[in-house]
Amino acid sequence: MKRILFLCLVLISLLVASGCRANSEAETPPEQPPVHLTGLPRLYVSAMYTDKVVAIDLENYEVLAEQGVGEAPYGLALDRAGNQLLVACSLSSEIWCLDLTTLEKKAVIPVDRWPAYIAVDEEAREAYAGNSGSDTISVIDLDTYREIARVKVGKTPVNVQVLPERRLAVTLHDEGMLALMDLENLQVVSRHPIAGKAAGLAWDGRQELLYTGGHGWQEDNNIVRIHPLANLEGPGQIETPLMPIYLQLTPDGSKLMTLHHRLNQLFVTDVTTGQVLGEMNTGKTPFSTALWDEGRMAAVANMDSNEVQIVDLEHFDTLKFIKVLEGPAGMAVLD
Repeated sequence: MKRILFLCLVLISLLVASGCRANSEAETPPEQPPVHLTGLPRLYVSAMYTDKVVAIDLENYEVLAEQGVGEAPYGLALDRAGNQLLVACSLSSEIWCLDLTTLEKKAVIPVDRWPAYIAVDEEAREAYAGNSGSDTISVIDLDTYREIARVKVGKTPVNVQVLPERRLAVTLHDEGMLALMDLENLQVVSRHPIAGKAAGLAWDGRQELLYTGGHGWQEDNNIVRIHPLANLEGPGQIETPLMPIYLQLTPDGSKLMTLHHRLNQLFVTDVTTGQVLGEMNTGKTPFSTALWDEGRMAAVANMDSNEVQIVDLEHFDTLKFIKVLEGPAGMAVLD
């Protein structure tokens, strides 16, 4: 039954009250003894089916440590200024804050139902969680560890991205819409059509372009839309294979990585020409990626084969599969 609840969160389109519910009576997970992580780069992975976060050494490709968190950890975000990792724990409706070096619990922040992805504005000392089960965004004060606002944004907010001028982009999965939120006034200021069942969201800060992609069964489920922030009504597009569930841009914004969980494949596309530069097989049900070394190296979280795949993107070569705990979902790199 618990596995079914997890799949409801992963697929989102099955988010109905009778199929999924948060367990408010869950026991607090046992904390692991403090560790002392020193080497960089380092990868953090949420293990959704085992309620833990795993730390991986990206020099030697070894698991360093693990830490218990709330139920169904999903999205991760780094707060470097606060030396902490934020973990969106979906089924317990909490944001956990872990010390980046010791993995000790710094705080647990209750939020609205089923937080999915989370984003951090270090300058404003705030974080923003898309609560997919309650149609809200939680605004979190990172210094006091409190939820300071809940803002209704539309049906099933999943992915979030901090933008310039105190704005937040939000994908509304069940509406096929992109909401733009004013973080000063805490209100949605505009809404724009995107692909149905949209979960993928990426940001090119150099050119101020948003990329969105869906993974439902609609006819446009292979389209990644490119939205200039200055004119969100006039998007371009890139055709990809079936159902891009996750999007990530290289740091220079020139290449787009797309994950396709139905195909078990990773594609890299030139965003200017739309040409596929490379593709490779992944493990079972690839769910997220993470980049380091200026976009030359990538990790893929393969949810149903319980492994993190290390990829050399320059040569489209898999260097190693690292076995991790069940259900690797979200990832974040500290480098």
